[in-house]
Amino acid sequence: MNPIVYLIPCHCVIAKSGEIHRYRWGTARKKAIIGWEAAGAR
Repeated sequence: MNPIVYLIPCHCVIAKSGEIHRYRWGTARKKAIIGWEAAGAR
């Protein structure tokens, strides 16, 4: 759970280890959203 979702959207939260996991709609979607944002497609 992300207790500060109003400051940091859930898909932006990454584990201390750097692992991407525990996203409500699945890891693949979380990776896609992060990649889309990194490409500057905002």
